[in-house]
Amino acid sequence: MVESSSSLHPSLQQWVSDNLTADIRQAVHLTNEESKKDPPEEPYRSLYSARELLSGVKAKLEACPEDLRQLDDYLVLSACVWLQIGLNHANTDELGEGEASFETCHRLLEGISNKVKTASVSMQAYNQLGVLWGNRNEQQKALEVLLKSKAVYESHIVLPPPFTETEWLLGEEVGEWGREKAFEGHHTHTLFYLAQVYGNLKQPKLSAQYCQTTLSRQLETREFDAIEWSLNCATLSQYYLNTDNYTQARHCLASASCVFSEVQKESGEEEGSTEERVEKLQQVEADLSRCWTKYCLALLRSSRERQEGPRRDTARQPLFKFDTLEVDGLESEVTSDLVESYEGAKPVFLCGQRHITASKTFYTLENRASEYVRIVQDHSQLFKLVAFFESDGSVQCRMHKRRVDMLSGVLEELNPQHYLMVCRQLMFELADTHSEMADIKIVLAAESPSPHAVAKVNKLLRAAIQYYQKFVDSFAEAGGVLPDPIDEDFLRPILLAKLHTARLHTKLVSPDTSVQTSSLQKALDLYQWLVDYGNGHAAVVNTVFGEEMAACREMLELMPLRIAAIS
Repeated sequence: MVESSSSLHPSLQQWVSDNLTADIRQAVHLTNEESKKDPPEEPYRSLYSARELLSGVKAKLEACPEDLRQLDDYLVLSACVWLQIGLNHANTDELGEGEASFETCHRLLEGISNKVKTASVSMQAYNQLGVLWGNRNEQQKALEVLLKSKAVYESHIVLPPPFTETEWLLGEEVGEWGREKAFEGHHTHTLFYLAQVYGNLKQPKLSAQYCQTTLSRQLETREFDAIEWSLNCATLSQYYLNTDNYTQARHCLASASCVFSEVQKESGEEEGSTEERVEKLQQVEADLSRCWTKYCLALLRSSRERQEGPRRDTARQPLFKFDTLEVDGLESEVTSDLVESYEGAKPVFLCGQRHITASKTFYTLENRASEYVRIVQDHSQLFKLVAFFESDGSVQCRMHKRRVDMLSGVLEELNPQHYLMVCRQLMFELADTHSEMADIKIVLAAESPSPHAVAKVNKLLRAAIQYYQKFVDSFAEAGGVLPDPIDEDFLRPILLAKLHTARLHTKLVSPDTSVQTSSLQKALDLYQWLVDYGNGHAAVVNTVFGEEMAACREMLELMPLRIAAIS
């Protein structure tokens, strides 16, 4: 091959201008502009038209003068056309054809030594192959090609910025700054795709690192969709929550809120925002609030766990900051330190509650029931966690009563036929909540015993029993009998509900010996059922319920003695 000069070969550039440029421009216009207007019944109409033009460009290129086909520039130009054809196939969900086009693009570039000519095009083809393999759930293959794209960037970084696709296809000079901007943009896409692939490969640390780098690069260049950036940054915060790095998680959330506030301000100044745009902003605002709520829940939960068990290592890595954002005010709204008292827990609770209220403005029971219920469950957990730090039992009970009111209120509004799984979750949590309240009341009753106090305890115990029974009954087949065997996905929660119900029966108190004996007999019957089921399905039960089953066997031996003692 004849090596061309450092700029596009003038003869080839002139030939492209005379024979290809008009069709390429039209194909680009159809792809970037007209395709947005295609009707739902013909979603790919403009893309198919663009493909016809690109196929014509490819045919003309293959028939161009022999002397031009001897240039390296000809091969790069051909690779650019194949890249466009591949993108067209990918955008119309024809992945096999897209893969073949991207591979052809690479084959055309292989023998060219001047990487200033090829690097940018090569990275784009590798990136698209990475996306393609990722969409096929072939994550390892996606990783391999994306790392090749990363290697192209790293090997080229000391060289002049490579030519852009626009220069090859349209002959438009973009200058060194334009080339560098495009090249860096391709690398940012590589890092973004690597973040996704590592996440799918269950390597969250690497995924977070690449995501963080991507977000930082996007901020530096201001080349990003602000809404998407905010959501990605908020999602990154969830990784740091899982690693107990609350300082970094809070910084990500504050950064997400900061960038999104700019979008809201700009939208408020715009006239004639579409209904779809307004709804999208409302949803993003609600989703960011939900992430803040998750932050508050995780911080309170870790704080409780530290007090309940051995002190956890809360050492923090050096804080990575998005330095161009002013987020000190947002970060000051809630601590990133584990709390040790109710005074420390209350501000975290209030912050979470504010964000729950904000998220409910978009996620309503009437329009988005499933998400609304999850928000209510988060609210319930906030009360549960802050109650842990409250030393006054009466106040704790009032907090749990708030949980009962909000959970039962939602349960009454839901149709079990449409929301069975959600109803089961609510039943189980309501049972647990009544049980917690009963335990607190038992302690208070022991301090100030009275028939009224005992009656309150029994009422709460019976309510807990009722909700556990409703939960179990929701799995029953015709005739009110549980299936045998029970579906493994539901086995542990059903067995736990049976076990908790047995224990609740043993806590019921009555001055009437026959009533007391009846309660203990019900507990004994439940323990017998649990042991019988465990004997009949030993392998699976021992896997998911082993420790609890051992306790059931012990209780099966002790309960007759307890019954005999009061008979």
